[in-house]
Amino acid sequence: MSVAPLSPSRQVIFHQMLVAARKTTLMDALSETLGQIDPSALKKQISRFVPKDAQRILAGAGIRDEHVFPVPAVLERQPALVGYYRLLLGISQKRFYRKGTGMGPYKNMESRGILGRSRPDLDAFCSVMALHLSELVRQISPRITARDISELPLLTLGAQLYGSNNNAIGKKATLDVFLSVSEIVKDFVVDHGARKISVVNASKRKVFLTLAADPDIRIQEEFGG
Repeated sequence: MSVAPLSPSRQVIFHQMLVAARKTTLMDALSETLGQIDPSALKKQISRFVPKDAQRILAGAGIRDEHVFPVPAVLERQPALVGYYRLLLGISQKRFYRKGTGMGPYKNMESRGILGRSRPDLDAFCSVMALHLSELVRQISPRITARDISELPLLTLGAQLYGSNNNAIGKKATLDVFLSVSEIVKDFVVDHGARKISVVNASKRKVFLTLAADPDIRIQEEFGG
């Protein structure tokens, strides 16, 4: 019987990504952060941002409000947790941060774990997210559980990790092609950088081969003198 190779290599890579995500954008990171915040300050902010009916639903399910709703105190302590609440809502990074959503200022918080010099409006973020996350709490049926809260982010994270892995594979493949092209034209090279090669073609004109960001390889010929 002929069977395609069943290698675990991709899953091993996904596990490495998952371990990294636990430290920044999953429940482990949230729990660690909550342990560093004054409970009275947290409770005060919860009352500001979380709708009362959503609080009652979560209390009935034995779920902490801050496991579902962001508050400034949490995001100040660990900015990357913007990603946790995004994942809980089930929205991809591309969709969440695209133009028109108003979420662009918070992208560095998730990707770099920093607030930055131009401090984003955390109150505005928490208010907007509370509107949508409260609908999630209300609409889930049967009643939302702690297991739902821990597992729902993984559904979106899985697709995110898959896309990241494919992107890494694409970049490596493009780099391999770039190196192969470099070898083919090596006798005509007049300048060689890490991402750009200059060669002289049969017409004695300079041609630039550039490793672009798409990823792709861009070929441009120089005209004029």
